[in-house]
Amino acid sequence: MERAAQTLVDTLKETLGKAVVATDVWEKGSRRSLAGHNPQETATKMFDDLFNYMEKSLHESQFPSLNRYFLIELEKDNAVIVVNFGTIIQGALINLSIANMGKVVSIAVPRLFRAWETVERRSY
Repeated sequence: MERAAQTLVDTLKETLGKAVVATDVWEKGSRRSLAGHNPQETATKMFDDLFNYMEKSLHESQFPSLNRYFLIELEKDNAVIVVNFGTIIQGALINLSIANMGKVVSIAVPRLFRAWETVERRSY
């Protein structure tokens, strides 16, 4: 699993370069970090809690469930993307003055899912 997680970190860094301020890939629920680049343990815990809170709240509100990712725009040209791979989650802090949101959503996220599918197929 650590190898697959490192592939996700490498893919994001290759796609967005210096725009990736930090990223962490962790086991959903246990919060055990599998791979990262400038990982922030406190942020990992917070985004795992937020993910769980959003899933629960959406269910209770009879909204559709979270799908593959969600984005949070932050001050000072930053954004957080949280990507759901099922049993693992990847969170990343992105500097939007270096890579715009369009590149994050239309290029980086699809590449992450293709990389995940590739490493998942190899594990069988």
